[in-house]
Amino acid sequence: MSDQKRLKERLEHSERRRSRIQRLLFRVPSQEDPFLWSMVDIMTLLLVFFILMYASMSNKVSAQTIAQDRIPQKKIIPVSEPDNTLRYDVDNLLQANKALHVRWDQAQPVFVLGEHITFEVGQADLIPDSLSVLNDLALFIVQHSQYSVIVTGHTDNVPIHTSRFPSNWELSSARAASVVRFLCDHGVDAGRLYVQGYGEHSPLESNDSEHDRRANRRVEISLVRQNRQKV
Repeated sequence: MSDQKRLKERLEHSERRRSRIQRLLFRVPSQEDPFLWSMVDIMTLLLVFFILMYASMSNKVSAQTIAQDRIPQKKIIPVSEPDNTLRYDVDNLLQANKALHVRWDQAQPVFVLGEHITFEVGQADLIPDSLSVLNDLALFIVQHSQYSVIVTGHTDNVPIHTSRFPSNWELSSARAASVVRFLCDHGVDAGRLYVQGYGEHSPLESNDSEHDRRANRRVEISLVRQNRQKV
């Protein structure tokens, strides 16, 4: 039933009710009271006013609902769903540079640089073999400016105590800082870069053998999607 039809029926009902009240009052033998008639007219007018307000609000809500239905909804991609373009570019990077390794942390790529291609044992200065690898990685990061970059240093559990590195905390942090410095020098915006040093406290392997300890001595470079609300 349309709002106009419902409004018409309510007005007719109000008019019938007003007529009944008038007939009842005519039957009362006592003297007519002008104030009572005025109250009846006021109540009728108020009823009509509220009916009109209700009809107006109903039309407005209906119009808003129709307008919202016509607005295209944005597709929200789950965090665990990788970006196809990013995965394609990562695969191409790995094919071009075999020294790079990557693992996927949900939808985010984590590039793993082993100690044998980046640093001498117990040192935090980049060796020449690492320069071509990091140069390719820096170019890749520049081309994907929508991601922040977290560079994390890791060591094995063998203690170190030198004048430069009193513990594995300092060694892992210094190695991560060396990589960050290289990336900044090769075009990566410093505002996107973050440095972390985990020491020996986030191993990949058990540290029970030299092979496992070598795997734990690494630098990881993670690409994390930035908060788009800042745009």
